[in-house]
Amino acid sequence: MTRTGDTAGRRVTPRVPGTRLLLLAGGGLALLIGMWTGLARAGIHDAVGPVGAHGLIMALGFLGTLIALERAVALGTRWAYAGPALSGLSVLWLVVGLPDQGAGVLMTAAGLVVATVYSVTLSRHYESHLVLMAAGAAAWVVAALLWTVGWSPIRLAPTLAAFLVLTIVGERLELSRLRLPSLASRRRLLGAAALFGVGVFISLMHRPAGLTVAGAGLLAQTAWLARNDIARVTIHRPGLPRFAAACMLAGYGWLAVGGVLWIALGSGVDG
Repeated sequence: MTRTGDTAGRRVTPRVPGTRLLLLAGGGLALLIGMWTGLARAGIHDAVGPVGAHGLIMALGFLGTLIALERAVALGTRWAYAGPALSGLSVLWLVVGLPDQGAGVLMTAAGLVVATVYSVTLSRHYESHLVLMAAGAAAWVVAALLWTVGWSPIRLAPTLAAFLVLTIVGERLELSRLRLPSLASRRRLLGAAALFGVGVFISLMHRPAGLTVAGAGLLAQTAWLARNDIARVTIHRPGLPRFAAACMLAGYGWLAVGGVLWIALGSGVDG
C-alpha cells in the first residue's frame, strides 16, 4: 500500500482503530489474570483474586475475547464488537471482586453476541466450517449460563473445551480447503465433531458416559486433522510457516492425549 506525493514509494502501515486495540488489551489483561489465577491454583503463590474462575477466565475471558474480536472484524458491523467488549468487561468485574453472577451474565451476553454473528454470517453464505464454529459459540453460551446459576467450572470443563475445540477445528476445516478434501472427507469430520458434541451434552447429565463419548469424538477429529490439515504441507516450508505448522501438529498430539484421558476417566468419574 503506497500513497502519492511526498510519501510515494514508501510502504504505509494501515492504522488499527483504537477501539480494536482497547478490546485487544482486554484480552491481554484476561491472559495475565488467567496466568495469575493458574499459578495460584498450582500453589505457587497465595490465592488472591478470582482463583475459582480460572477456567472461565482463560477460556471465555482471554480466548473468548480474542475470538469474538476476530469475528467482529470479519463481519464488519459495529454491534458485533459488543461481544469482545462484554467478555473483557466480565474479567474486570471479577478482578474488582464483584459477585460472580454479574460476570456470568456478561459472559453469557458476550456468547450470545458471538452466536448471533455466526448466525448472520451463515445466513449470507452457508459453510460447514461456520456451522462448527457456531456450535462452539453455543457451547460458550451454555457454559456461561450454567456457571451463572451456580455450576462449578470443573463440572463445566467439557463444555468450555467444546467452545475452543469446535472453534479451532472449524478454522482448520476452512484452511483445509487448500488441500481440497472430498465431500465425504468433510462429512467424516462433521460426524466426528457431532459425536464430540453429543458427548459433551451427555456429560452435563451423566459425566462418565459423556466423557467417554466426547473422548472418542476428540480422537476422531484429531485423526482427521492429522491427515488433512494444511500444516502437513507447511511443515516442509522454512521459517515461520514451519514453526506454526509444528505448533499445530504438536497441538493435535495433545488433543489426542486429551481424548485418551477423557475415555479413561469416563470409567472412573462419579456421575
